[in-house]
Amino acid sequence: MLFSEGLLKGESCKSCLERFPIGLYLTEARLEEGRVWCKIQFVNAAYQELCGYTQEEIAQDPYWWWEHLHFEDRSQVLESLNLYLEKGLSSGCLSYRFRHKEGRYFWLKDYFAFLGLRGSHLLWAGVWVDISREKALEEEIREREEFFRFFMDHAPVGIVIYDERILYANPYVEKVLGYSLEELQKMPVWELVPPDYQEEIRQIVQRRLQGEKIPRQYFEFLVRRKDGRERFVRFYAETVKYKNRYLGVGIGVDVTPEKYLERKLTEVLLFDSLTGLPNRTLFLEKLEVLLHRAERRKEELLVCVLDLSKFREINAFYGSQIGDRLLKAVARRLGAFLRKSDLKSRLFADKFALILPEIRSTFSLWTVLEKIQQVFREPFRLDGLEIELNAVLGGAVYPKDGLSAEELLHKAEIALKRAKEKGESWALYSEEMGAELLEEAFFRQALLEGLKRREFYVVYQPI
Repeated sequence: MLFSEGLLKGESCKSCLERFPIGLYLTEARLEEGRVWCKIQFVNAAYQELCGYTQEEIAQDPYWWWEHLHFEDRSQVLESLNLYLEKGLSSGCLSYRFRHKEGRYFWLKDYFAFLGLRGSHLLWAGVWVDISREKALEEEIREREEFFRFFMDHAPVGIVIYDERILYANPYVEKVLGYSLEELQKMPVWELVPPDYQEEIRQIVQRRLQGEKIPRQYFEFLVRRKDGRERFVRFYAETVKYKNRYLGVGIGVDVTPEKYLERKLTEVLLFDSLTGLPNRTLFLEKLEVLLHRAERRKEELLVCVLDLSKFREINAFYGSQIGDRLLKAVARRLGAFLRKSDLKSRLFADKFALILPEIRSTFSLWTVLEKIQQVFREPFRLDGLEIELNAVLGGAVYPKDGLSAEELLHKAEIALKRAKEKGESWALYSEEMGAELLEEAFFRQALLEGLKRREFYVVYQPI
């Protein structure tokens, strides 16, 4: 008789165990190489109901328990049993899948206690608890977490959760910033923006964490990557309360390519593509701003239009490539000779425009005009060529000659026209020029009207 039989002699004890609502078993076992020999001495009704087998069926095969273990769980179960024995532990717990008589598998939590040894036989008793429902719930939660993480990891936007530091950031954020999540979690949030914005961001974060109601915010700002480069980010932030704690949740998009394109479009729309100088549109916008400043400061301002003499002949003789390089050289010289506060522009072709603020006296006006003339005193040297180039200048002064940008530019062009007609290097607008221009326009229109009405006819005087 096996020594385990003595434990089941009491009929009242056995009857009580039979009626127990959870699966109970008593077995003698031997751990073999790669499997477990297991002679099960007793199983109660709940145990038999769990697995679908009767005690007689179970007792027929000493490898019944082992063969019904899920093949993926066998090595882990055997390893755990050996570990319990090596450490001299008297009890333990195993989780594994077990095959029902119908062929389906269900999850078990097997709580057991070692009762003694007889030779190579180990006696233990245990309790089976069906945890299939819990495992199904765990699997559902795991699948949901995987689903959530998959879409978070592959989201085409940056997603962050933060307090003073970033608690979570998806791979998009790591890619844009160049930091790993572990590195980001050690940094205050505001250190990711340039120094000029750090205090503002720090205050907003502190207010958010204190639960202050902050309107849903939308930012566009620069962030600094780990390698020092800057990226332009469009960021939306909201406050959430989680377990009595206020956190910030943000969604960000790297708009650096968009901003780069905007800048390129701005350059195309507002800057001359050849010289890089502002074009006529931007020139007039800047002029309006400077006129408002001159009005506040009670200062005069000079607007000049500059035309390169005989540039068309030079361009035709040397070719457009040399002509383009010559225009670039003129733009560079204007930048070198004039002040940084003086605005330079290329209106079109060989015509440039200048805004010279802070004209405080007649002397300073003549000084500025003289400096512009110095630009063309030295020849321009290109590929061994020395090209002499002169310019004719027309100017109008604010507020004497006009109050708006368009008016001042128009009057500077009138002065340029008069200077070219008289063969002079420069001219400033005067009321007489305006009157002469009106008179010319009147006679030109009158002549055109007369021609239309056939009011002109040929007469001759015989000799």
